Amino acid sequence: MATPRRRQSTKKPRTGARRGPGARFFLESVGATLGSTPISLEAIVEASPDAILFIDGDRRIRYWSHGASEMFGYARAEAEGAYYDLLLPEDLKKSGELVELERATDAQGTVRNHLTRRVGKDGREKLVSLSRTALRDEAGNVVGWTAILRDVTEHSRVEAELSRARSLAMLGELAATVAHEIKNPLAAIYGAAQILVAETPVEDPRREVLDRISDHIRRLDATVRDLLRFARPETPRLVARDVRGYVAGLVDALAEDSRFREVVMVLTGETKLEVDCDERLMDQVFQNLIQNACDAVNGRGEIEIHFSYEGDDAVITVSDSGPGIPEAVLPRIFDPFYTTKLRGTGLGLAICRKNVEAHGGAIRAENRAESGARFVVRLPRRASAHRAG
Repeated sequence: MATPRRRQSTKKPRTGARRGPGARFFLESVGATLGSTPISLEAIVEASPDAILFIDGDRRIRYWSHGASEMFGYARAEAEGAYYDLLLPEDLKKSGELVELERATDAQGTVRNHLTRRVGKDGREKLVSLSRTALRDEAGNVVGWTAILRDVTEHSRVEAELSRARSLAMLGELAATVAHEIKNPLAAIYGAAQILVAETPVEDPRREVLDRISDHIRRLDATVRDLLRFARPETPRLVARDVRGYVAGLVDALAEDSRFREVVMVLTGETKLEVDCDERLMDQVFQNLIQNACDAVNGRGEIEIHFSYEGDDAVITVSDSGPGIPEAVLPRIFDPFYTTKLRGTGLGLAICRKNVEAHGGAIRAENRAESGARFVVRLPRRASAHRAG
């Protein structure tokens, strides 16, 4: 009796994996192998550090790569099926950025290297370079979009720092030239004014005018000194010092100043904070920060100076109980010649940052949640740990 033949199935084997509910997104094998292991498009996509997304016609995320999880913090199960504005900051949602990108993509087929912002699960924003491509069916209808996002936050920060360094170098050269051109004539004018003051009796009405001239000259001289301090690159002479100890001495000296009569200055945190630093340069930093804090509270309030260790760094925080720093001012507060004071030169905080960075440290300004402002100075504790640049 003949053995019946088996009917051969005409059904083709599956070569891809479905991603997300109802998604028509398959990653096919590219036909090559790595040793005995086939290389698939999925493996290639998953190996990319960039965030790679597929968005369907309903504007739902149907594919979320491993790079996307690493970059933005959302697990694949959280992101797939979510609406495509998952990563969009609120201001860009209101501005309609995605609608404009969709129009541009559909018209051109691809949008390349669009610089924008996206926000991760932790709420932190990243600067990204976005490339977007429309996917079409055989009839030419758009059925979805691919999006590739590359995190360029650090790259942009480095570029901004290099640009700032170049600008500061040019500004420093200009400041040095101006200061030297002014310094000698100013000294001569001041000397002549003092001769006139000495020869003019106190009761003479012209004496008041001469005194005002002398005051203005002293103010100009202080500005020239600030210009020279800003312009001259200084290499710190590093010596192990107790930062809290000499800041405490500075606070005691300032307490004798009439401007601080109604200011309460409190030192908290570590009782001793040892740092390899140049006391002269750091004295300029803390004297400026404390005087600014006094101005912020209008000579009547509280200033707290907190000392702590964080890993290999020493952290000194100067906080005040004033109204805080306007949000529009914060990004520019360390810029040279930028000031909100009527008589300020705008160089005080610029010199602070320059001195701190010369130690391999960093300084930042922020507003406190309760009220007032906070300046945070971070310094490497030891000279061997000082960061270059």
